[in-house]
Amino acid sequence: MSAFEIKLARLMKSTLNLLIILITISGIVSLNTKGEAAVFFNWSLPILFADNHDLHEAAEEVHEFSAFLLMGLVGLHAAAALKHHFIDRDEILNRMLGK
Repeated sequence: MSAFEIKLARLMKSTLNLLIILITISGIVSLNTKGEAAVFFNWSLPILFADNHDLHEAAEEVHEFSAFLLMGLVGLHAAAALKHHFIDRDEILNRMLGK
């Protein structure tokens, strides 16, 4: 891979990880500011934020935008992996799959 591709791959990995964290936090904030507790695997997290309509709307928008961005980047990431496998014929996809 070229130096540009290596930097782009690292940026993509970091961005995907950050989006997963952002989606989780904004979802919890969105639920909390509506007076609901977030539940993970039948375990209820405490409500950390008071009812706040404006904060709820902002958190909901961040949550939705981040989710759509994550879906798009996952698709782009998959396309790049297939490009490496079928066009470049290198071992990147096999390495990603742990082969």
